Amino acid sequence: HRAISGFLAGIFSSLCAYQLCQKNKPKIHVVRNLAYP
Repeated sequence: HRAISGFLAGIFSSLCAYQLCQKNKPKIHVVRNLAYP
């Protein structure tokens, strides 16, 4: 059960991170362009 819950937590956190990346992609793109011209 612990392994399954950890697996689900990993999937959930990766999905949340993916959605945040999709939402913040323009900001990240701008920051990346400023940091690495």
